Amino acid sequence: MLGLSGLAPLKLFGEARNNANKARFTLGDFDEAVLYTRRNYLDADEINSSVAYAGAAEFALRSLPYSLVLMSRAYYDNRERLEGEDILPGEPIMLEHTDRYLIFKPDYHQIRLDAERESDAQDSPDSGGIVRENQEEQAEDRPLTPAERIERQREKRREVRQFMDKTWTDLRFSRDDFLSVLHWIEEHKSGYDERPVDFSGDDPYADDPFGMHHVYLAAVNGYLTSVDAHATVMDKAAWDKLISEAEDSSFSGIGAMLREDPGGDVIVESPLPGSPALSAGLRAGDVIRRVDGTVIAGMELSEVVNIIRGEIGTTVTLEVYRELEQSTLSIPIKRDRIEIKAVSSTFIEEERIGIIKITSFLYKRTPTTAAVFKEYNELKERAGGKLKGLVLDLRGNPGGRLEEAIRTAGLFLPQGVPVVDVVSRNYREEHENPMYPIIEDDLPIIVLVNANSASASEILASALMDHDAALILGERTFGKASVQSINALESNRDFLIKLTAARYYSPEGYTVQVYGVVPDIKISDEEDPLNFPPRFREEDMWRHLPELQERKPDPARTEWIAKLQANVGTNQIAEQYLKEHEADAVKPDYMLRRALSYFPVLRQFPAPVRKTADQAQGESAANQSSRRCLF
Repeated sequence: MLGLSGLAPLKLFGEARNNANKARFTLGDFDEAVLYTRRNYLDADEINSSVAYAGAAEFALRSLPYSLVLMSRAYYDNRERLEGEDILPGEPIMLEHTDRYLIFKPDYHQIRLDAERESDAQDSPDSGGIVRENQEEQAEDRPLTPAERIERQREKRREVRQFMDKTWTDLRFSRDDFLSVLHWIEEHKSGYDERPVDFSGDDPYADDPFGMHHVYLAAVNGYLTSVDAHATVMDKAAWDKLISEAEDSSFSGIGAMLREDPGGDVIVESPLPGSPALSAGLRAGDVIRRVDGTVIAGMELSEVVNIIRGEIGTTVTLEVYRELEQSTLSIPIKRDRIEIKAVSSTFIEEERIGIIKITSFLYKRTPTTAAVFKEYNELKERAGGKLKGLVLDLRGNPGGRLEEAIRTAGLFLPQGVPVVDVVSRNYREEHENPMYPIIEDDLPIIVLVNANSASASEILASALMDHDAALILGERTFGKASVQSINALESNRDFLIKLTAARYYSPEGYTVQVYGVVPDIKISDEEDPLNFPPRFREEDMWRHLPELQERKPDPARTEWIAKLQANVGTNQIAEQYLKEHEADAVKPDYMLRRALSYFPVLRQFPAPVRKTADQAQGESAANQSSRRCLF
């Protein structure tokens, strides 16, 4: 078993679909995965079979080249209220054996026309970037802020999901119903085995013609995601590819991380530092509407990625909607070779400060700890033997191997202190620092985090915070405090199942599940230092584990933080630098520059005295005793 503290589930599912075609997934494999989930999922008692089998049937229908939609009759009868002006065009397909649910055939041509009209309306100078306002917003005395508008969208999605869950539960959608849908697909798949002409991009079935093995694989992922937000089934080739790309990889593209939000929009999660996307002006949060003039509504994330990538030197034009500015922009980007390293470093010579960027805790050849150790020693050498400060940049780090997060934390902590506790239904593992620290006692450390810092990176950040080993700066992290196991299916060793098996707890005994790591000092990554745009986090995932308890206030640390802020003042040095460089070809790193201003005061006012291993272990034991009633 391999313990994973976090990975992006949407990416894994996409890889599974595209790569698992070479291995054949069967209905028997589906049944084994269901049984494995019921035996091993951390919250197995909370599994709702009706919702899970409905999810399996829904994903099975969506896997058809001409994707179809499963709807309960109750949902179909309430579509106008639930979907409002976004009601999906199409027609129902009634099933002979039941009137409790139906199959809906979307009109993809009409969807494309509606999307083009919406995009054209956004370009209109009279629209102000807003296509339409809902009735609630029209009734407001003032326009809604972007944050308020996004929160209302989230609330609407929650309402729809709750309604769907209730209807599937009420009608007791069963395994027999799921098998009936599979039987319908097998009988009718020839009528839906060609993609709509309105779809563009690469055909995911080009190398392996569509068949029932695709349906079964999609179905198992539908079942799993209806149980566990971070579960998936993938083939070993997809897993190997994921590990290789997480460590070091290169490809031809624009250099931006994309994600699909629950509403289906493709959003720029983050342009990569120094990338063509960043230089061209693409920003985190931009919603992609068109690629080279083609509307992407209805496309899967993998399709959008495929049409954005291309040969080095060619240009792709993205039309994006920028929520905060309520404007639509056309951004041409010249493709280039994009290099990604799991661990890299930068040296700021004039200030003798080193920056170690950790983008992932996955690796295939070089362990993360070894890479961090190497980069740190090279930075020290460049600094003439002693750094004046060290930045650990965990922004955008989605997690990876649990043991590597523990060992990396150990490089900056006293040997033997607790780093993390891992608690499942059947066991508790207390992980102490196995490493010998590599840093000098007086080296000030700053850890940068953002909403895309998840799981393993949250383990590292919370451990350094609890032991007063670093100052945490940035924005609240993703909030994923769960550990996934990865095992091969017994019936088909070509496939792996990733499933949440445990929670993790920080040295002080709390869990960051949903809450995230709240930084000591909130620093924006936006041009406006007070702007913290809404982000997608664990709480936005529909099947996440519930939160338990937050981190308790630490009076000594609170006093120290207040002293730092009082002496940094309004951070004018950073803001002056950022203003001087606002016209640079590459967007300034706002969060990093603001963070660097804290090093002089960190040297003047060091962190509270760090706990010894014996003290930390004693407090950890007390914390464990006080929370045993939770399990």
